Amino acid sequence: MLGREDMMDPEAQQDMMDIRQLLMQHEKISRRVENLENGVKTRTVSDGPQIAAAIRTHVRQMNDRMKENKPIRQMEPVFRELLRMPIKLSFK
Repeated sequence: MLGREDMMDPEAQQDMMDIRQLLMQHEKISRRVENLENGVKTRTVSDGPQIAAAIRTHVRQMNDRMKENKPIRQMEPVFRELLRMPIKLSFK
């Protein structure tokens, strides 16, 4: 669900559509999480070329949003915290 400020943001609307595509095909996505001393390392992949492309698009979109301080789903505490905390994120 988009917040009021996102309703006018066409980028947020596109990002949400892309996220829905990934959620609807979650059974075709594999995710590995590795705990590190200073955080976590995650790897999200799919054998399907279209889904793999959607994952790359999603990573780029969320990386841009983090850099520009343009959160999505601000009503969710985890997303608010990601932008509030001085953490180091690396997207590849």
